Amino acid sequence: MTTKAVTMPDAIEVLASRQGSPYALVCIAALEASNAPVPKGTYPALARLKGHSGALVAGCLRAFAEDGLTGVYLWAEYPPITSPAMQAVAAQAASELYADCFLLCAEFIAAWNRKQIREVA
Repeated sequence: MTTKAVTMPDAIEVLASRQGSPYALVCIAALEASNAPVPKGTYPALARLKGHSGALVAGCLRAFAEDGLTGVYLWAEYPPITSPAMQAVAAQAASELYADCFLLCAEFIAAWNRKQIREVA
């Protein structure tokens, strides 16, 4: 198999459980299997969750692909929204978590692509 770069749309498509490129499937499987801790200073919203970064990122992006920020909020098991005033706080928390996950996934994809290129060369 020849190496092809994986893109974020490929990765999001795979996480949404649709047909994806075989390269993205392998990359996302590697991301989910990654057991690196979450870099605490760089991704504060993600660092608040317990677990390994790869599984957390994949889970968060899958939740977003399936149900938007509502899915992210529910997936993260944040407290229930009990008042209209909490809706803005919930949207902010979910969007910060999604942004952290998206950025960490983009970094992982870039590193994975560089590794694939080195292996072919």
